[in-house]
Amino acid sequence: MRQKLSIVGKMVGRSKISSSEIYDAMLLINDSKIKITVNRLADALGCSTRTIYRNMSNELKKEKELLNQQL
Repeated sequence: MRQKLSIVGKMVGRSKISSSEIYDAMLLINDSKIKITVNRLADALGCSTRTIYRNMSNELKKEKELLNQQL
């Protein structure tokens, strides 16, 4: 059963979004002079907003606020 679930999990496969990918997307959105939101990040990375919330560290949240203030 465990092997079967492992194979199915690999086939379905969740793509893990790293904090560096989130940061890169934040910079791209900021370069376009658009306010950075979780929805825009999710659209840019092709994932759900829940995935962004799950993988966004406190440092990234602070950086997002900083970049938004500069606009």
